[in-house]
Amino acid sequence: MHASPVLQPGFLIQKTRSRKDFCWMYKNKRLLNLRYKGLHAFYWMLYCLSTAFITVFLLAQGLSAASIGVIVALSNILAAAGQLVVGNVTDKYKKVTWRNAILGIGVLQLACLFLLIICSGSFLINVGVYLLFTILVYFQMPLVNSAAFAYEASGISVDFGSARGMGSVAYALISYIAGQMISATSEQAIIYLSMAVLIGLLLVTGSMPSGSHTASECTADATAHQDHKSGMVQFARKYPTFMVTLFGIVLLMSFHNIVHTYMIQMMEPLGGDSAAMGTAFSIEALMELPVMFGFYKLIQRFSPSTLIAFAGAAFILKALAYIIAGSVTGIYLAQSLQMLSYAIFISASVYYANEKMETSDQVTGQSYMTASISIGAVVGNLTGGIVLSTAGVDALLYFALGLSVAGAAITGLGVRKK
Repeated sequence: MHASPVLQPGFLIQKTRSRKDFCWMYKNKRLLNLRYKGLHAFYWMLYCLSTAFITVFLLAQGLSAASIGVIVALSNILAAAGQLVVGNVTDKYKKVTWRNAILGIGVLQLACLFLLIICSGSFLINVGVYLLFTILVYFQMPLVNSAAFAYEASGISVDFGSARGMGSVAYALISYIAGQMISATSEQAIIYLSMAVLIGLLLVTGSMPSGSHTASECTADATAHQDHKSGMVQFARKYPTFMVTLFGIVLLMSFHNIVHTYMIQMMEPLGGDSAAMGTAFSIEALMELPVMFGFYKLIQRFSPSTLIAFAGAAFILKALAYIIAGSVTGIYLAQSLQMLSYAIFISASVYYANEKMETSDQVTGQSYMTASISIGAVVGNLTGGIVLSTAGVDALLYFALGLSVAGAAITGLGVRKK
């Protein structure tokens, strides 16, 4: 096993590379640092628009909560499968770098958004194409995360925590803007905002060098693994405790996605609307900032395993906070627990996956981690929609609590196994 290096703030040239793009990096370290943060900012804005507001968009098409749960769950299944394919392809083929993959997927996303604008009156196109767009956003997540380790493998340390923190700032900003715009106009505001954000993502990505394809290009250890095949069965046999952890993460992310997908239904009985929902998501994202920007200090003091176990316990507290919230303000207060739960989890999970993987499996490991998040969305959206439609919001919140307890227990068991 190869432990992942600690990503430090700023940039440190550790060894000279002969490639032109790394000569460029040497001369433009600060500019590259800014662009790396911009990559996260634009990606997480796009993620917010495509996932946090998906229920608002689909409700406007006349779908019920149960129907939305089934449809979104199906899209998450496809997203999880696609993420594994993306991870395997980028690990095996040198020409398919994280940068090229993001740009290629981005072209498809642009086509989806143009189609949604041109055919805005068609129910099937609105639902089908929007879900395809969301699936493609999920495909990009492991690529954005693996960019940091591609630079690290090439001798350049980057501050993943600060970059992810910028993603949270951007998420908070776009959540508030989208909530206000939807309330003032219609759900179509999501499409136009997504178009603007996607163009920004493609411009920033296109301006960045790819870095090393994977760590296997830079280390002798990985050369011995060039013929290793990371099929699902082989991968599970090679990393059994990692798979246990992933199962727990699926349950934690089921809770997380229930709250996000059905937040509007949680808000409405308390007098909230889409604007209040946008504010709630903004608060949640802002609460991530202290952790994101200070994460490099946390990871120096605590192992990724310890941090993930702690985050699991915090998810339980957050689930309880939603149950006792009796007003929109109570929901806002529950959102503040994002700092201790999701913020720590999402940062530590990237390090945890990289730490447990051999260098030839690192992108695949990131893909499995993000796929578990997608599978959690499947479970959460599907079961959450059924519980909400048959038993109501209160039952949904208690069901979510059960998922968080089970997820925290299994994740804690997985990360403690050697």
